[in-house]
Amino acid sequence: MLFGWADRENKRGGLGYAWSECPDGPYHCTAVPVDDDLGRAPILGRYVRAYAGTLIPRKRDWLILHMMSTPSNAGGTWGLFARTASRPEGPYSEPKPILFPQSNVFHPPVIEFFPAYVANGRLYAPATSVAANRNFQVLFSAPLEKATEPSAWRLERLGSLWHREPVPWEAMGIWGQTFAAVQEPNGDLRVLYPCKTAEDIGTISIARRDRRAALRNGFVLAAPNAPSFGILRHAFREFELELEVTASGQWTIGWASRGPVGPNHHLAGSSPHSAMYHDRVEWRLGGQRWQVVHTNERGAEAVLGDGPLHATRTDETRRFVVRQGTETLQLMLEQNEVLRTRMPAKLGRIELLAHRGAHIRVHRFRVAGRPEECPELWLWQESLAGAASPEGAWVEDPLQRWPWGAGMRSAASGARLKFNFVGKRCELIAPSGPRYGLARIWFDGRRQKEVSFRADVEQSPSSVFATDVPRGPHALVVENLSGTVPTACLKVWP
Repeated sequence: MLFGWADRENKRGGLGYAWSECPDGPYHCTAVPVDDDLGRAPILGRYVRAYAGTLIPRKRDWLILHMMSTPSNAGGTWGLFARTASRPEGPYSEPKPILFPQSNVFHPPVIEFFPAYVANGRLYAPATSVAANRNFQVLFSAPLEKATEPSAWRLERLGSLWHREPVPWEAMGIWGQTFAAVQEPNGDLRVLYPCKTAEDIGTISIARRDRRAALRNGFVLAAPNAPSFGILRHAFREFELELEVTASGQWTIGWASRGPVGPNHHLAGSSPHSAMYHDRVEWRLGGQRWQVVHTNERGAEAVLGDGPLHATRTDETRRFVVRQGTETLQLMLEQNEVLRTRMPAKLGRIELLAHRGAHIRVHRFRVAGRPEECPELWLWQESLAGAASPEGAWVEDPLQRWPWGAGMRSAASGARLKFNFVGKRCELIAPSGPRYGLARIWFDGRRQKEVSFRADVEQSPSSVFATDVPRGPHALVVENLSGTVPTACLKVWP
């Protein structure tokens, strides 16, 4: 088995190896750890501390798949690395980066792996988002015997892997880091996952699922530590939405949503940016009353209607219907009309929002209407998260004129922005001015063009790069070549 170790000051650490004749011990540690970061030159300029390792036997060697981060595991960037040895106790090869945000290919931000598991000759590496809620999971896999080759890895699932249940031992969501799994002979996937209580006490739970029928009808949106959005990436103008929901806490049905999307900052523990609550219509639910509110682009609210909301049991399912016509809005709760008012239809996304502490189990989500194209605007904070930008590499740039506040700039050589998105078209939007310099654009690992942000006078953000691509996961990187580079936003066509 592998274990993490560190000295008392956490200045030196790495991975240790121990063995036993039986699982319950006693264990015998090797005299020398399999990894010691003393004197290690940062890999890719950032990675020093190895931790969270999974030891895996292969046909001709032993493989360690492990996490690496900054010195003392201070965070800010997380990557998955591999190393091999002829014997389980080592000595092992040097860490090789496998999946990491500094690559020029798709890598969802900001995620942390551990542990890995093997099924049917493939090595699976789940990872969890380190945003405040830690609900979002990603799954990568590679053939076991090719797992040291970065190009052998593929994205298996983006979300829809794990969700929090409204029970005390999962109060803060999944921690440390995601689920461990083993495939049983009958095809079931048996998993163990760690969570935290509201008192910050760790817990361990066990679950089981038929791997051949991994998905089920409906979905869950939970918000243990911060608000959580569930976004339908189709836009509608006139539509009928029918929902059957079991919910607790404060939650919202949103439509005509045109606000930008992204986090409030690019580091661990992030929450939805305040601009995500703008430019939308909301049916606010929970508590003893409901409200319908229109919020404009600047966040000013206008109440369109309200009424009583009778309390229900936490396990009771309710039916909600939103009918947005050309000029009229109608709302139904169960079989009763609760609002009919004049409101012209407006194109936008349909969203669910769980406020902090809420839990929404959706049994039915049916939309009738004609979907239309409507690009999403991704905030520049998303690109700093995507690139795992080090703290302090970018400084505030008050002259950048974004509707939701100032942007940032960097004069650091090689400073990067990285948008990881799923879509079929993107358009990079950036300001220009006499203070800015030159950058290189990479797309899906390929060099595209050089872009100058320089202009004689300060200019508002405009398009500097666009491309149409097959719908799927993509990565757009902006790399500073000379001078100062501004932050940019990205329009994405889902």
